[in-house]
Amino acid sequence: MTSRAFIMCLSVCLLMTMTTQIHTVGAEPRGDVPPYEKPFFEIGYKSVEEALQECETLHHKELKLPYKLPSIAFTHHFGRCINDTVNHKNDDLGIEYLHEKQGENHYKIDV
Repeated sequence: MTSRAFIMCLSVCLLMTMTTQIHTVGAEPRGDVPPYEKPFFEIGYKSVEEALQECETLHHKELKLPYKLPSIAFTHHFGRCINDTVNHKNDDLGIEYLHEKQGENHYKIDV
């Protein structure tokens, strides 16, 4: 994929979404992981830097993220690199920027 096509694809994939706040009532933290983060880690999310590095290594390509985020407050950011080992068609880098107390502050990047 050319860099121009990649930038266009990344631009199209950037979107703002509104979500409801994730509640983890009664959830026990795993080790030192607070309850809010636990469901993200359980489904494969990790730090944005770790997920980005994993996908770059997997695909032997450098991925560039936006330099600037929307001017709204976020308390958490997570990343997940999906490797479709069967079809190789559903590989994905997903990054989530969230606010723990304001569910409408949700910014998502899918590549």
